[in-house]
Amino acid sequence: MQNIHHYHSNGNLLLTGEYLISQGAEAIALPLKKGHTLAVKPIHGKNILWESVYNHETEIKVRFTSDDFQIIQTDNENSAKFIQQVLSKAMDYLPSLSQLPGYHVKAYHDYPEFLELGCESALIANIANWFNINPYRFTRDISPGLEHGIACARSNKPILYQLTNKYPDYREINLNLPFKEKIYIVYIDHNSDLSDRGKQTQEFHDHHEVLPKIREINKRIIQSRSLEAFENILLEHDNLLAGLLKEQRLQERIFQEFPGLIKPLNEWNGELNLVTWKGEKNELEEYFAPYNIQTIFSWDELVKNAK
Repeated sequence: MQNIHHYHSNGNLLLTGEYLISQGAEAIALPLKKGHTLAVKPIHGKNILWESVYNHETEIKVRFTSDDFQIIQTDNENSAKFIQQVLSKAMDYLPSLSQLPGYHVKAYHDYPEFLELGCESALIANIANWFNINPYRFTRDISPGLEHGIACARSNKPILYQLTNKYPDYREINLNLPFKEKIYIVYIDHNSDLSDRGKQTQEFHDHHEVLPKIREINKRIIQSRSLEAFENILLEHDNLLAGLLKEQRLQERIFQEFPGLIKPLNEWNGELNLVTWKGEKNELEEYFAPYNIQTIFSWDELVKNAK
């Protein structure tokens, strides 16, 4: 029986520092209990058979050549092209190999892909592990700005992450929030147009004044012991970004009457949001039901925070 090698990486979310992380901002990044696993089995032949699997169902099938990763057959062209890009780049790190032997690769993820819980960086981290190459350098070649996801891939606790002289620097932190049962991660699909997000990041002219403020905010988040203080600190963070982006916060635009805090994670107009709620979870679900918002996780359901 041929050996099957397994590689696992955590998903991740950015609590602070989004948009400015590539410009040296210190960020709090959250490794998740949900993630991505590769199961790699050698097979006879000269093809790479790739399957992406969720909830025991195969969602994507691709057959590649094992020398130059040409797509022979697939049922999802866009996803196949991204996988092709990552595998091809990985081979560039192994110039002594002209081609791979045949493999059957199953890529398991335990969250629906529409959530985008750091799935791209987790996949990249797993392939880097499989090829035994530097994951940070590899990520910069494919998707610059996702290096914090590589740091989260193997972490068991939240991390403080920062690019120092363009090199990733991070450490695990104790983010013991005594009010965590009042914190939720909510998927809010508000049909936002994210096409100009990268462009806006490059147009920040006064971001250097904001970086030390974000560092201080991170320190206060870690030390916060009341829900009210936590909400005020995150609101201060988002108001800084609002000033840079010259845009209203999501909560101001859509949920003005919401009695807690709604703070975007990863992206200013992204679909994943941290939400605070003083009542019970079923009451939060009832509040969001008229908005057709149904995907609600508690903090402990998603965030890895080893004792």
